Order: sequence, then C-alpha cells, then structure tokens
Amino acid sequence: MATEYPINLDYKKLKEFVLSQGVEFKYTGSSEGGRSLWHFPLDLQGKQNPMESFVNCRNANTCHTLENGRIYTCSIAPYIDDFNKYYGTDLKLLDMDGIDIHQEGMTGEYILKRLAAPMPFCRYCDVKHRTYDHPWELSKKDMKEWTL
Repeated sequence: MATEYPINLDYKKLKEFVLSQGVEFKYTGSSEGGRSLWHFPLDLQGKQNPMESFVNCRNANTCHTLENGRIYTCSIAPYIDDFNKYYGTDLKLLDMDGIDIHQEGMTGEYILKRLAAPMPFCRYCDVKHRTYDHPWELSKKDMKEWTL
C-alpha cells in the first residue's frame, strides 16, 4: 500500500510499472478530493509522558515501520536522524526504541509484546497538541511543521 502525495509524480505510470513486475499494489488514497494533513508536533525537550503519548497516539502499534532490520511501533522514530540533521537538533533514538529482528532468539511473541508498549522515544511526541485537517500541500520545510 502506498499514499499519493501532492508531488509531481505520475502515479498512474508508477502503479502500472509495479503491477507489471508482478507486485500486488494499491494506493490508500488520492491527493485529489479532500485529503488533509495531520500535525504531530514533537517536544524537542522530550518532557512528555511516554505512556500517555503511546496510549493516546493514533499511530502507536498501528503504523509499524521496519528500517535497517529494526521494527518500530511508529513511523516517526526511525527517521528522526533525518530531522536532526536537517534542523540541527539532537533527539535521541535509543536501542530500546526499536527491536532488532535479527537478534538471536528473537520471537514473534516478544516482538508483539514490545510493539504493544511505549518506547522511550514516545517522550518526544506531544500527542495532546496534535491537530488534523490541514491543507494537503508540499512541505515548506519549516520546523513549525514538526513542532509547536
């Protein structure tokens, strides 16, 4: 599944190519007809309660991300290095934030249990100030798109 973002890309051709390679594929939505963006602000000080953030998060344990052999309970944490490099911040991603799926003795039961609990990175998510229904548009690369 993929999302169509409001960028200059021929999504129809892309889908045709992917299908021609024998890969099952569909878009979860279209950039046309009323799509909106969400604002999920980060607390750069990391002072949020991780359990409260996790319990009230729309992505927690529903938007898993596999990146470099590690699985995360959300899609923000594994890409925080890009945010840090671009904005000159230092939000910490700890080993306990992700699960090394190649670790010896790793079991599905262990992975599921860890994904169903907050990770230390949840301290950066200011869930109570999240807002929705913003115009579907390209990023202006302003840090305010990611913070309050």
